[in-house]
Amino acid sequence: MKLKNLRLTNFRGFERLDIDFDEHMTVIAGVNGVGKSTILQAIAIAYSHALPEFTVSREKPLPIRNSDIQQGKSSCIIEMGSDDLEAASLIVFLSKEDLDRNEKLSLEHKQSLMKKELSSLEKGLPNYKNLKNAISWIDKRLEGDFEKRLNWLFTDTHESEARLKRYFKSSPVQPLVTYYSTHRLLSRLPPKLQGELPFKQSAAFSKALTQLEISLNEFAKWHRAMNSSRIIRKDSQHASRILSHLQEAITGLMPQIKEFWFHEGSPPRYSVIKSAALDEQVNGDRAGKQLFLEQLSDGERGLIALVFDLTRRLAVANPNSQNPIAEGEALVLIDEVELHLHPKWQREVLPRLRDTFKSCQFVVTTHSPQVIGEVEARCVRFLEYVDGNVSVTIPTEAYGIDSNRILQELMGAPVRNRLIDIELRALFKLIDQERFDEARAAIVVLERKLGEDEPELTRASSLIHFLEGSE
Repeated sequence: MKLKNLRLTNFRGFERLDIDFDEHMTVIAGVNGVGKSTILQAIAIAYSHALPEFTVSREKPLPIRNSDIQQGKSSCIIEMGSDDLEAASLIVFLSKEDLDRNEKLSLEHKQSLMKKELSSLEKGLPNYKNLKNAISWIDKRLEGDFEKRLNWLFTDTHESEARLKRYFKSSPVQPLVTYYSTHRLLSRLPPKLQGELPFKQSAAFSKALTQLEISLNEFAKWHRAMNSSRIIRKDSQHASRILSHLQEAITGLMPQIKEFWFHEGSPPRYSVIKSAALDEQVNGDRAGKQLFLEQLSDGERGLIALVFDLTRRLAVANPNSQNPIAEGEALVLIDEVELHLHPKWQREVLPRLRDTFKSCQFVVTTHSPQVIGEVEARCVRFLEYVDGNVSVTIPTEAYGIDSNRILQELMGAPVRNRLIDIELRALFKLIDQERFDEARAAIVVLERKLGEDEPELTRASSLIHFLEGSE
């Protein structure tokens, strides 16, 4: 399932927002409070209403509350387009109240003008499709009970809604959507694992859009069942292959994690072999250390949690796939993808996710210049306030740009401490005014704060030497 675009109207902080998505990776950036997480949550809400209609999912739709409607407005709309539904748009609509007489008359008049314009257009034109959809939407809006409504708008070239539902529900490949919030971490295993998770495709959708912590319990049940299949059942080769791909996925994302095991017992636990650090290797210790999952850093556990959870869901949703990790399709929403990660890992996390889960579409939010510098500019969406409204901008460059440039030019943030920046500007102003003795004194003061190897101070000293020599 590939998400193409999203339109929000009067939803939370957005009066109107239109954003499109790259088919593989979209990185959403912007200042705090601009609405990055809201976009992911709106996508999750919309799909939570759609998936039970068109897939084997049995999950309850996420609620849309009155607080989701922008203050002073009477309704909000979430509208999405998908590659799987080329001629259809999903609309989730919430209204506090029914239309009053004036609103109804206004909509009817608007629709009348649209129908008149539609009659003069040829069917193949893009405007024809857009107008027909708009007219259909007004029809839905005029029906009456609009407290909460989910609608699909179709053009006359599309199959019927009933036929579309039958197609998706019977498909061996189920459109999967998962949302990983900023609260994602592996929950602890219970003292004893009870039973095994059923391998019904509907289990792949369980809490996929509502979870806070990622359930290690459900992964452990699935993992134990896969191990049992590998040992005693006729589908042992299939199970062995999937578990091997899982190990490769973990090592691919985190090369320092060499192996992992499940330990039956009370309590059951997972452990990993973590390769020795560079200083330990220099001293001859190359074997690494065995650690329990709870002994790893938050960043490591967060990545392992994502790999465990997404692998299980893809395997359950695609039971006939020989490599669901690489072949399984899903829309994966990740809030603050850099969460708890060292800057080096921040640079590597998106390329590694993309290389591991090759058929998935990722939509992530970030504050990290390291993350932004690892994706093509066409994949980046900057949210910023323009005249009181949120605007979406695609930069002209991003991939390979220095983090300081991204901070300063793209994110509008200073590259160093504000007070130090003021002192450096004052230093170079002294040099411009040829007040060299005062400039040397300023350099001494700054060296105590920044160290003698600071490039800007070296540049200032060289500039003084050059200007004095040219007098």
